[in-house]
Amino acid sequence: MSTHRRQQHHYSPALLLAGLVLIGITLRPALTAVAPLLRSLSENLQLSASTQGLLTTLPVLCLALGAPLAPKLAHRFGYRRLLGGALAIMAIGALLRVTGTVSTLFLGTVLAALAIGVCNVAVFAMVKRHFPGKVTLITSVVSTFMTLGATASAGLMVPLQRVHGGHWNLAIGYAAVPTVIALLFWIPQLLRREPHAANLPPARSLHHSRLAWQMTAFMGLQSMLAYIVFSWLPALAHSRGLDDQSAGFLLSLSSLIQAAGSIGLPLLARRLPDQRGAVVTVVALTATGLGGLVWAPVGGIWLWAVVLGLGQGAAFALALSLIGLRSPDPHTAGRMSSMQQGFGYLLAGTGPLTVGLVLSGPLQDPWTVIVLGMFGVLVLELLAGLAAGRDRLLPGAPAEHDTDQLPEPAMHR
Repeated sequence: MSTHRRQQHHYSPALLLAGLVLIGITLRPALTAVAPLLRSLSENLQLSASTQGLLTTLPVLCLALGAPLAPKLAHRFGYRRLLGGALAIMAIGALLRVTGTVSTLFLGTVLAALAIGVCNVAVFAMVKRHFPGKVTLITSVVSTFMTLGATASAGLMVPLQRVHGGHWNLAIGYAAVPTVIALLFWIPQLLRREPHAANLPPARSLHHSRLAWQMTAFMGLQSMLAYIVFSWLPALAHSRGLDDQSAGFLLSLSSLIQAAGSIGLPLLARRLPDQRGAVVTVVALTATGLGGLVWAPVGGIWLWAVVLGLGQGAAFALALSLIGLRSPDPHTAGRMSSMQQGFGYLLAGTGPLTVGLVLSGPLQDPWTVIVLGMFGVLVLELLAGLAAGRDRLLPGAPAEHDTDQLPEPAMHR
């Protein structure tokens, strides 16, 4: 091999990992920046209640729509270029909202969320391909930084708005900052050739795989509970007597603790023969946290928020880790991630909407009904997780045609 060819294929796992971590940080700020500013932007733009509901539901639907696009686009362009293009679109979408009009607010949110949906799939396909022996570890690290990015964005929006004299549109523009940084850092990856997937034969559909649907159900059900908590935990705190500021801090605490859950339990789970014990643990933590928030003495509500955060953070990272652990090759990992997140986010989007309908109804004690319903979701999550946690593999691409499996020079340098 010539010197030029060796340089062309030089590969730095550390730089690639740093790039994937930076991308992980970008995958939530554009979404979580809206909720803290919703009251201000709604008053400024005179948005109706139904329009506000659409604005908060739209990103989840766009995540579901963006996920199936990733394997098809990667088939044409490769995952490196796909991630670079998605980051550019994400930055454009986040910056469009700075103009402060209704149309650019919605258009920017749609563009950013679609790009995030694509990145959600592409990042973890890259993890499977380039770090096959450390799938759970790297997935946990990336998902932890995803959680930290979400927490920072949600916590900083209101202070940034105050810095800019109450202008919500200037504050929300800061959500583009991590995306621009990640894009600049990713540019060297775009210069590296990767095996092209255009010659892959049509892959066997995962829609006929029972394991694929079990993994999808686990992802969707835990995501449903996560979006319910993100959307309605402050309202639950209000019902228990906390003021606005304390209710906001409670949500921030639970979100921050999710980062610890994201990296803790999945790292233990990868050392086990299967992941069923980890599934039981995350479901038990989540159920304990939910029950404590509603029925335990209010003085311990901060403790129950921590328990809930640990359970939900670990459940999210475990759902992502199963993609790599159950996929025999990177191409299958990309297809599984697409299916899991596409259908999963569609399922997740029904949760916050259902809670809103219950709260607007005539029930005397709606939160008891809501939490009992969430316990029902947890039972389904447990059943799906126990099935997905068994040590099995998804049907993969034919080995003789799987270009993603081609060895790359200097892969392990």
